[in-house]
Amino acid sequence: KKSSNKAVACDSCEDQLTTLAEGSSSCDACVQGRYQAGTDGDGNPECEACPTITQGVDCNKPGITIESLPILPHFWRYSLTTSQVFECDHPAACEKGSPEPNPLENTTKLNTTTSNLAETTSMASDAKTAAMEAWSENYGDGLCAENYEGVLCRLCKEDPPNYRSAVSGDCVSCVETEDGGNPHLGPIFAMLAVVVGIILWALSYYEWFDTMYQARKNQILVAINHSTMMFVTYQIIVSMASGFEFRGSYG
Repeated sequence: KKSSNKAVACDSCEDQLTTLAEGSSSCDACVQGRYQAGTDGDGNPECEACPTITQGVDCNKPGITIESLPILPHFWRYSLTTSQVFECDHPAACEKGSPEPNPLENTTKLNTTTSNLAETTSMASDAKTAAMEAWSENYGDGLCAENYEGVLCRLCKEDPPNYRSAVSGDCVSCVETEDGGNPHLGPIFAMLAVVVGIILWALSYYEWFDTMYQARKNQILVAINHSTMMFVTYQIIVSMASGFEFRGSYG
């Protein structure tokens, strides 16, 4: 940073601090690997160590703040004011990660916004509002993929409506695709074609099947009953499993 005296000179910043702009007169940001958690009594940044990459955060640039903490894909946090990050149970639900931060631009935007707002209302309250608006994609539902919301992005969005696929576990939109077609019609028609093909093939061997059925009627009926019981049991298990939802500290 530039010295405060009239002579043009540069002073070194204290440990953990740096500058974001050339010719800065103050050490106004935290170094790479640390984030600004707040300010001290003199208005200087208070820096804390960032969580590691394996913990879901990548502070690979200087000037990171608690609001702009770079959350990696497949991780989630519940608030702009926490550095505690959780790994999502279903990776596809929170595959976005944080928007790419621009430390100088975002620091300037937040400082300017809060400075202007302080002239008309409470600075602390409006500073928090400005930060939440500027980084709405960096916490909570903002980190969730399309069609997901809630704690750890575990819920399917209700607006617009979505449902959870019993096969993949993904949340799928109930709304028809933009071209007016239904995305499920293709698989349905394919299954119908297979069923019709099997029926036609069976009819061509009707006499053979009838003879075999009469000879092994009891065994066939027992097999059908057992298969029905297994299928019903599977449906009950799936229904019970889908009824559970995450109830963590913040849910």
